[in-house]
Amino acid sequence: MKVRSHTPNFQGCSAGPPAGHFVAAVGCKAAHPRGTMTRMTKAADIVLADALRLDPDERAQLAAELLASLDGPGDADGEAAWQAEIARRVAALEAGNLKLESWRDVKKRIEKEILGR
Repeated sequence: MKVRSHTPNFQGCSAGPPAGHFVAAVGCKAAHPRGTMTRMTKAADIVLADALRLDPDERAQLAAELLASLDGPGDADGEAAWQAEIARRVAALEAGNLKLESWRDVKKRIEKEILGR
């Protein structure tokens, strides 16, 4: 198993991670390049070690799924509401009720209104 180049520094622990693992032992505080991890379970350590062996695209997809799982259930009416809004906008566009702007003009307006330039 490959050890990551930025193996954490285990503070207050008698031993570091098992050979080849990027883990934080229960009760130990691991200094990590992106912050501090504390009290990961053995199961979480194993999942993390396995995830870190994935290629970058697979890790990104896994991370997105994990983050989405924290959002809780979706809004049951959300999809229907967006479909209705899209239909309303398309109808207004087709009826000629909307004034369209070029991206260049929109970008200039944003820069002026938000960035003050």
